[in-house]
Amino acid sequence: MKKILAAIIVALLLGGTAFAFSYWDNTEVTDSVSLTAGEGVTLSITDPSSTDTLVPAGAILKAGDTYSIELSYTVSLDQTALTALDLSVVADTVAIGGNTTLGTNYVNVSITAPATINGDAPATVTVTITLDEPLEADYAAVANGTISFNLTFTAE
Repeated sequence: MKKILAAIIVALLLGGTAFAFSYWDNTEVTDSVSLTAGEGVTLSITDPSSTDTLVPAGAILKAGDTYSIELSYTVSLDQTALTALDLSVVADTVAIGGNTTLGTNYVNVSITAPATINGDAPATVTVTITLDEPLEADYAAVANGTISFNLTFTAE
């Protein structure tokens, strides 16, 4: 009986030591630091439209015709930046009726924009579109065609 009791005591001592060692071995010290690196700023742009019909310079104007179409975009940031951000506006994929060759050959897109924006007040970007006189071979494809283009606004 003494041997069994001694064996149980030895088992408890070894088991307790092993349990204590494994408990402390699995304990980790962690420091947690939370940093906010910054929040995104949203660039908002109004979408203007025009109902005028664009005709090449020198063409005879009818009611609703114009030699140039000016679209004004209001650009704003949803937060004020500590330093002014460079504002870039680029037009690409200019097309007439989906045809980028016709768009490149006959459509002119001129962009007037402020160099910077900081969010304290909206900025106005003006896009002026004009049309060059098409060659006789292209006239049918250009006449009454829909002009399309992409504008990319970037503030960084």
